[in-house]
Amino acid sequence: MNIFQFHDENNANEGISWYNIQGPIGFSTADILLFVRTGPSSGISVSVYPSDEAREASSEARNEFQKQQSQYISDISSLEGDVEVKHLK
Repeated sequence: MNIFQFHDENNANEGISWYNIQGPIGFSTADILLFVRTGPSSGISVSVYPSDEAREASSEARNEFQKQQSQYISDISSLEGDVEVKHLK
């Protein structure tokens, strides 16, 4: 999970738009990519991977993503953990 703070609302729009297109390409091993906008210039992304190996394989893409997004983002906080509940309808 990543907690994003963008510079402003316009940067959030641009960054989220970019992630909507590039996320599935760069994080192709993820089972789920979810982004929740929590405010005009903030959001939370949740990525669910089928295994630790798949998650670790995406670390290079994550580093590249953060580098490319640095023009839009003022702060990112990351958390990792095991999925305890996964319900899709």
